[in-house]
Amino acid sequence: AMTAAVTARVDSDAIIAEALRREALAMYLQPLVRTHRFSVFACEALLRWKLPDGTVHGPTDLLDFAERTGRMLDVTRWMTRQAVVRLARTPGSWRPIRINVPPSVIVEPRWDEDVAG
Repeated sequence: AMTAAVTARVDSDAIIAEALRREALAMYLQPLVRTHRFSVFACEALLRWKLPDGTVHGPTDLLDFAERTGRMLDVTRWMTRQAVVRLARTPGSWRPIRINVPPSVIVEPRWDEDVAG
């Protein structure tokens, strides 16, 4: 059982490293709408995972792997950078982009400096 657990962890870590390396992650923006005005006031960043066969999956497995292998900071850092790039590319239609940051990342030393940098 321990061998299987270690193998699963190594496989999970390799999967995340490969996804980050080959740019298999994608950020989609979901508009957040004020229903009483029918206006978009922000967007929420949604993580998606593009597999080699062309299918796109939600974040559940990837985030589970990231949490188990200690790579959640890497994935969150990637999402943050993507949001900043997206904002920089569309200066005339700026809307806040909200990113869900897990507690395991918020408590990281210097997380706020990493985001600001």
